[in-house]
Amino acid sequence: MGPALVPGLGLAGLIAIAFGVIPVLLTDELTPFSLVNFALGGLAILAGAFRAVARLRAASEPVFRRALVRGAAGVLAVAAVGAGLTWLADRSGAQLDWSMESRFELSPATRQALEAAADGEPLEAFLYRDPFDPRIRSTRLLLETLAAAGPLSFSERELDAHPDEEDCFAVGSSNTVVITRGAGPPCSRRFQRIDRPTEGTAFEALYRLREREGRVVLVSRGAGEPELERRGDTGLSGFAEALVTEGYEPVGIPLAALDEVPEQVGPGRVAALIVPGPRRALTQASLDALERYLEGGGRLVALLEPGVDTGLEPLLARWGLDSGPEWVVDPFSVALAGGREGLAPLARHYDAYHPVTELLSGGRASYFPGTRAFQLRKPRPDDRVDDLVNSSDRAWLAADPEVLDGWPASSPKPPATADYRAMVVAGRYPRTGEARIVAFGDSDLATNRFARTLYNLDLLMNAVHWVSEREPEITLRPKVGVSGALQFPVPLGNTLTMFQSLGLLLPELLLIAGAMVWLRSRSS
Repeated sequence: MGPALVPGLGLAGLIAIAFGVIPVLLTDELTPFSLVNFALGGLAILAGAFRAVARLRAASEPVFRRALVRGAAGVLAVAAVGAGLTWLADRSGAQLDWSMESRFELSPATRQALEAAADGEPLEAFLYRDPFDPRIRSTRLLLETLAAAGPLSFSERELDAHPDEEDCFAVGSSNTVVITRGAGPPCSRRFQRIDRPTEGTAFEALYRLREREGRVVLVSRGAGEPELERRGDTGLSGFAEALVTEGYEPVGIPLAALDEVPEQVGPGRVAALIVPGPRRALTQASLDALERYLEGGGRLVALLEPGVDTGLEPLLARWGLDSGPEWVVDPFSVALAGGREGLAPLARHYDAYHPVTELLSGGRASYFPGTRAFQLRKPRPDDRVDDLVNSSDRAWLAADPEVLDGWPASSPKPPATADYRAMVVAGRYPRTGEARIVAFGDSDLATNRFARTLYNLDLLMNAVHWVSEREPEITLRPKVGVSGALQFPVPLGNTLTMFQSLGLLLPELLLIAGAMVWLRSRSS
């Protein structure tokens, strides 16, 4: 073996291990790519070490011994510098977050939830742990970050050391966090338990600790709308849970059976009405009730579907939000989970001045798995209508989506009318009180399959807050949900497989090859 082989093996092993660490830092999971790199890197380092030991037996010349001493001194110097930098970084308290979606930086929503949950009362978190649980480190970092950002203190408790607390909080396993509000013994306080601690679950727990005001959101049903309680891909249970988390009580209501939209349901005031994509035509009586509701200052979030005539379309047109049945065709589309390429726009064009979309305008995206478009006009001079979310400027409209079979190779060329297409619009109308409407050209984005994709849930919830006149609640939510999965326009597993095989493997091999060539040239 050549003289460059021993350091070459060690260097190649270190490079492999470093590239194996990258996916772990990004996803907090030990992926097959990381395992292979750790195994090969460890073997390379061991092989280099054995080879170095074998060469030491021949180390009798003074020159060789001096080289060994210089090499050992260099290793010790590097180790000392590294230890010193680590100590300085620890003392400074500075943090660098290079993780995907900046998962160790708190979102604005979490900071708001901290302040609102406390509301002048003490907040305290308890981390129940087994000392050998490897998850504790990341949970501790999360709690330290929360405590640094708001009125929260936290302490760690050995599992089984406080049986009374564990009984009243129903703590079942290590790495469980309990956030309490109020003074007195822990079991006498209001609390929320977090079984799988992430920023997303902490945000939800903090929001649920807030004082609630009994706001009711009516959700229409009975005309083919997705079901509020259904947990499958086509249900709305995720949207409903988000409404509950942020202080609303969603109540299903059959519009066809109503003569009037109620202002009160039980003790709760009706804050808004959501019509989540009916698939059948609404009755004239229900449309008349909706019209009277809006004329009286009602609040409506309407989600339509392309190619479906429900009767809502002419009603919205009377309020200046005109929409035809055509599909938006946009080259900037993503075929995801049964969506059709060309018909599922990835939207990044937002109104930077409207409260609903102001925070989304910094390069964020939302996903529409099939949408219609709106044209705007003001019914009265004092009304205000705005396009909130637009397609790309290359979009056009197609009455029949079948013309896109074989997109893009055999699809017709975009017509001369290609332009930005408004896919979400809003209106404010001074009537008897102020009516507010937000209309979406797509309803599938609210279903469990797509609600947590990219910034869809932020867009939906911010629309509900705006029509309900709760602008201070408009925010950006944590991107790590209950499952701990980040949301992307393609499944995370597929994204990381491609990223690791193309984005990491090729640079790794090139770096190893370059290091070997460099070492060999130095030894020659």
